[in-house]
Amino acid sequence: MKVGIFTGPQLISWSEIKQAWLHADAAGYDSAWTWDHLVALHGDLDDSHYEGWTLLAALGALTDHVQIGHLVTANTLRHPALLANMAVTVDHITGGRVVVGIGTGYYAEEHERYGIPLPDKVTRAAMLQESVQVLKGLWAPGRLTFKGDYYTITDAPASPKPVNGKIPLLLGGAGERMLKLVAREADLWNLPDGQYGIDLERLKTKVEQIERNCDAIGRDPGEIEKSMSLTLFVDTDAAALKRRYDAFHVYRGWDEATTRRHVVLGSPDEVVEELAAYGQAGLDHFQIHLVPGSNYEDLQIFTDSCLKQVQAL
Repeated sequence: MKVGIFTGPQLISWSEIKQAWLHADAAGYDSAWTWDHLVALHGDLDDSHYEGWTLLAALGALTDHVQIGHLVTANTLRHPALLANMAVTVDHITGGRVVVGIGTGYYAEEHERYGIPLPDKVTRAAMLQESVQVLKGLWAPGRLTFKGDYYTITDAPASPKPVNGKIPLLLGGAGERMLKLVAREADLWNLPDGQYGIDLERLKTKVEQIERNCDAIGRDPGEIEKSMSLTLFVDTDAAALKRRYDAFHVYRGWDEATTRRHVVLGSPDEVVEELAAYGQAGLDHFQIHLVPGSNYEDLQIFTDSCLKQVQAL
């Protein structure tokens, strides 16, 4: 199983997020991710918050090994032609380590505050399908002409092209329309934890749906890497573990069952066992969601006690 870190750029200093990414890069993690929002996603709307793509470019330039990307870019925030060129630039900065993670966009608060249109769900899904075509078209050899309902590209040059000839595409979402698009277009898929969280049955159900969608179009579902992120708490000290988890529980404000579906929790052996169960349910890539003030210290414990075991699953 691949293992990455997922660092939301909210209520965190540049030095702290840089340190976490450099740790992951040096320790042998497979990937590092951030999210793409314009205002705080949790807690107070006025919390400090970095922009996702400029942050990714800076972090990518500092690292050497990890695959990097967003969970996920909001399609509504950028025209796909702009995003295609941004992604190729970061791809060259990092020597071909970029994954473009993208979803329909959903966070009403940032759209309303900044005056960015947020169409209905059906329209956003259709826009994302066209964006995927624009992205792939601009990364392919030659120029692109594309005429859709939402985007028009006319004999557009795009150079340089991706370092490795293509940029992997991660699609994030769990709805029926999204999972059909995943089967057709994605190299990676991310199951969002959302309001409900993630449990084995939810993961297994969504993986099976992707497999059915792939079967319907004649694609090997093994070509799609299945990923998810949850907040990790790991410690051999049960009391310290409980203190950190309880603080996170209060911060998020969920009930116990909901909070538990948003975390991986336990001793090193218990964490490895829980992730092994997710692997049996179809998970290929686990991203550790690091929450400032909650579990950044757990990263070192996981690195020392769990990382190689989980990567061997």
